[in-house]
Amino acid sequence: MAFVCYSLTHKGLNAANIFSSLALFNALRLPLNFLPVVLAQSIDAYVSIGRIEEYLLASDEEEARDIDKSQEAAFVVDKASFTWETSGKPQMEDTMKKKEKKGRKSMDARKSMSDPEKSLADPEKEEEKGPPFHIDDINLAISRKELLAVVGTVGSGKSSLLAALAGDMRKTAGKVTQGASMAYCPQYAWIQNATLKENILFGREYNEEWYEKVIDACALRPDLDMLPNGDQTEIGERGITVSGGQKQRLNIARAIYFNTDIVLLDDPLSAVDAHVGRHIFNEAICGLLKDKCRVLATHQLHVLNRCDRIIWMNNGRIEALGTYDELMKNNPDFVQLLSQTANEETPEKKEVVEGAEEEEVIKKDPAAGKKGPGLMQAEERAVKSVGWNVYVAYIRASGTVLVAPFIVFMLCLSQATNIMSTIWLSWWTSEKYHLSRGTYVSQLGNLWKST
Repeated sequence: MAFVCYSLTHKGLNAANIFSSLALFNALRLPLNFLPVVLAQSIDAYVSIGRIEEYLLASDEEEARDIDKSQEAAFVVDKASFTWETSGKPQMEDTMKKKEKKGRKSMDARKSMSDPEKSLADPEKEEEKGPPFHIDDINLAISRKELLAVVGTVGSGKSSLLAALAGDMRKTAGKVTQGASMAYCPQYAWIQNATLKENILFGREYNEEWYEKVIDACALRPDLDMLPNGDQTEIGERGITVSGGQKQRLNIARAIYFNTDIVLLDDPLSAVDAHVGRHIFNEAICGLLKDKCRVLATHQLHVLNRCDRIIWMNNGRIEALGTYDELMKNNPDFVQLLSQTANEETPEKKEVVEGAEEEEVIKKDPAAGKKGPGLMQAEERAVKSVGWNVYVAYIRASGTVLVAPFIVFMLCLSQATNIMSTIWLSWWTSEKYHLSRGTYVSQLGNLWKST
């Protein structure tokens, strides 16, 4: 179009002007093709810079705890209140909550079939619309070598209290002072897609003597003997290749291996067998950690008489605090709570045995966690040239084998017309065929259209 306009506004075409212009047009073609991409990416960059700027200029979140390593107590909590950010209650500290929800869902499903109007309302959604769960008026001082148990019914705030001490809950009032280093063992174990040893070390320097003690204290030695590669056995994403009890024991071992002065344990014995739980309590909690501050949220009644003090949580508040003998003597409500909890734990023995059988199956599976063709194997990669069978399969996938020669023909035709347009310009400038201006213009336009 540029040459057509030039020929209409000037007397003749000059070969020097035409071919120098062609060179410039070809040089401009690539930047013009990338112009839309550049504009889109510039807009994305502008938006991203704005978000990064907003993040960097945001105020720092205030630490909910004061760190004072010179204080005598491990934790001092003075008239403190905490709350979760989201509405509804957080994850409960007892796995019985999930079982109760499943039972309610099945009952609600049967009721909804008989009453369609009730099926429109979701009780869980209605529960989530409530205010965020909070714990209030916490006054507590924990010594550095104390074993403090936290008990209560489901949803009373045991896990929330440990999360508040760990700094995971937002403090709304009061003061919390931490006097030593801390490790937190949550109820729901977090496992990496790595080896068993790497999950325990978690980036810390390897200390063989301490590592072996932690393995024995957490009852992991029989598992290492059964696993195909010992502590070098690979664990799948989110621990899918190990049982719930093994995941929890790895979680406990990681917290102990960090060798901190304070250890927060959120019901770590709920996912293991009774005899394994006793071993962990004796060898780990009261063994390796005997000279450290331990805060243990638990439903295991047989360990309470071995704890230095007990906190009874109820509706987000500390209902009572004292030794086991003091609470049993002076607090009849606490005695009633223990009796109710004992009655609830009795029918669950069969479920624990089933979980143990599942764990044994997983441990005896020789295919779990093998190296070589295992979980973290290298991806397959084809090298050298692509075989002709791949091209043939690709062509057949288009529907018919005639598509490939048609595409090749169109590509050749496009390239030929592109070259022919330049040759036609040279013929026009040299008046090779002595045609009229309109003939040269029309033929050149046809060539450009086909290109």
